[in-house]
Amino acid sequence: MPTRLHHLLSAQTRFDLWYHLRQRGDWRGKAQRVEGDMYIKLNFAMRPEEGKATTFARAHTNIPIPFVIDNVTVTVNGRRETALVLERLPGRSPEITSEIRKKIADQLSSLLAQLRAIPPPEDGAVCGFVGGPLHCEQVTELVWDTIKKAHSQSHRICFSHGDLGAHNVLIDDEFNVTAIIDWEMASWMPEYWEFTKSTFQPIYRGKKSMWFQIMSNVFPQYALERRAELFVWRYREHYS
Repeated sequence: MPTRLHHLLSAQTRFDLWYHLRQRGDWRGKAQRVEGDMYIKLNFAMRPEEGKATTFARAHTNIPIPFVIDNVTVTVNGRRETALVLERLPGRSPEITSEIRKKIADQLSSLLAQLRAIPPPEDGAVCGFVGGPLHCEQVTELVWDTIKKAHSQSHRICFSHGDLGAHNVLIDDEFNVTAIIDWEMASWMPEYWEFTKSTFQPIYRGKKSMWFQIMSNVFPQYALERRAELFVWRYREHYS
């Protein structure tokens, strides 16, 4: 792993270093594994907020989260590009079975409680990690009653991972959680958001899904909010 001395280099030099090192690595989805037990995420869609959110969550909790080695943004051909370099943590994505479901749910309950205990911004805004507005779709009267009922309750604003599917949780051979990765969707959101968003993808959406059952055990109190969010998602899929 590089020492902090690489931060003495210019942003462009560091970006070029990671760009060329990435070419020598093994492709693993959105990240490139390279020598030195590191992963490099580098493309025009990358945002520096992911690295900042990762560092923030790591600093404020005991959750196993990769250390950010570098997070550098430069302008390439008039377009901003970010290179995010992370340490590699041990573990693999879990294959959920009924035998390990409760063990993982219990661990996630404890870990996410730390995340949700972080004090929100003083203005109480629902926003991205570094602030900024959120786009909101209008919905029809068909779904409005459910949404009004769900959102008539007072919800705390919590720091949320925002994409907590099984693909972003790593475990060891004893089914202990060894890492929570990919913090690009982290934001300050209503307390139910971690649950509703973690069961958003079709593979996690059905009640027979093991991951849905795990997250329902972690967050048993947000069934109405999830129903309202499903209405919104289906509306947007149909009309957008």
